[in-house]
Amino acid sequence: MQTLTIDPYYLKTTLLELLAIPSPAGLTEEIVRYTARMLDNLDIPYQLTRRGTIRATLRGNRAQAGLGPDCAIVAHLDTLGAMVREVKPNGRLALAPIGTWSSRWAEGGCVTLFTESGRHRRSVVPLLASGHVYNEAVDTQPANWDQLARSETPLPDAGELAHRRRGIVSRG
Repeated sequence: MQTLTIDPYYLKTTLLELLAIPSPAGLTEEIVRYTARMLDNLDIPYQLTRRGTIRATLRGNRAQAGLGPDCAIVAHLDTLGAMVREVKPNGRLALAPIGTWSSRWAEGGCVTLFTESGRHRRSVVPLLASGHVYNEAVDTQPANWDQLARSETPLPDAGELAHRRRGIVSRG
């Protein structure tokens, strides 16, 4: 069996570059281009599917001898994501997960909100986030996707966002 030599600098650099590319479900073009470029650099053949995914083939010794594949690897290029289900009257957001994952993993996380006007950083917090305000209710509330995304810079309220969709920006 042949021993694989790993270049730790290359591995670390590549992982840091991959992790720096925002890739929520539905917005994976940049990370697909990056990955395709890396596969080109390594002379690994690949195809882009109609759905925007990559299928790469790196033949091992067994495959070259006609004995079938050595192994198969499947990985996701997109990151866990959520969609804005509703803009609340106060400008806060109600979220819905993309895919199946627990809200427990999102709670307390920093997220990037992708909008037509750019990217905005937010925190995902439960409805009852403050122990000094809600006391024991913080520990007894259900863990589900009835969460709010909020930040130091609030979004416009729902009425203003509705005007923006029509091309009207109201400045109070």
